[in-house]
Parts: sequence; C-alpha cells; structure tokens
Amino acid sequence: MYAAKRVIDLISVLFLALFPMVGAETISPKNGYPEKSILPGSVPLQEYERTLYEWLMTRQYKKLHWRRDKTVRDTGPFINTQYYGTHPTARIYYSPEVSAWLKRGRKGELPDGSIIVKEMFKPPAALYQEMARNPKYKGQGDYEKFIDSMVFAWTVMVVWEVNPMV
Repeated sequence: MYAAKRVIDLISVLFLALFPMVGAETISPKNGYPEKSILPGSVPLQEYERTLYEWLMTRQYKKLHWRRDKTVRDTGPFINTQYYGTHPTARIYYSPEVSAWLKRGRKGELPDGSIIVKEMFKPPAALYQEMARNPKYKGQGDYEKFIDSMVFAWTVMVVWEVNPMV
C-alpha cells in the first residue's frame, strides 16, 4: 500500500458563526498553527471541524501574519455585467510552507499541513479596491476593519497524506 498526497477543499464554509463552538478548545498559535494538529484524519471529524472553524473564525492566519494577496481579486471575468468567476471574489492567505513553495517556483511537493485560506467576498473586486482609496478608510486599520467585516465565507485547502482506498 502506498501513500498519496491529497488536497482537501472544504468548499465555502459559509457563515461559520452558525456552527456553535460550545466546549471548543482555545487555540494557542505555535509556528503559525494551533498547538493541536488540524490535519484531517488526525482527530475525529467533528473535533477537526470544530478546531478548524474556531481557527478560521478567530482569523488565526491573519494574526500570525501569513502572507496574502495585496488586494481582493476577482476569480474570473465579467461579460456583459455577468460575473463568471470560479467562486466569489477572494483574498488569499498562504501558510509559511505554501509561501516557501511559491518562492521556489512551485517546485517539489507541498508538505503535510500546508494551508491556503481564501476569504470570500461578494464581487466585484473593484468595489473593495475603490473603498481602499476612500478617505473614510484612511485611519490606522480602518480599511482592514471594513474588509474584515465583508468576509462571508472561506475556502480552505489543507495538504495531507492519506492512504488511497484499494
């Protein structure tokens, strides 16, 4: 039996506030991650989801200063006022492993635990780029507070090793 690399795509975790966090553990960041592993399969599914959702809702990736896109961006074109993005407008954060992989020109495999977090926004991206230039948001952190309030969903990709089913 051999191991294969897989990427899990937890498609648009919408309105995570709807998922109660009763009894959820406090997450203490260590090297950019919670002390407890958030790899799928390392813990029961409900525990994994609870840990991941809390980690997302408390925006640990942002607090840990993961590298991110400079701006919110569209994921596809507008044609005759119709948006054809693969998913909503997004701002993407990259775990340290993903950042290093990108700097190496995407050579080699991503190690287990590598994470990409896509914050989702309603299109178009031009709206958020225009708001960044609005004098109303020129104070320290004003634009970031605004943009943070506009996130309505996440897509999360986690690289992990699994044994394929035979």
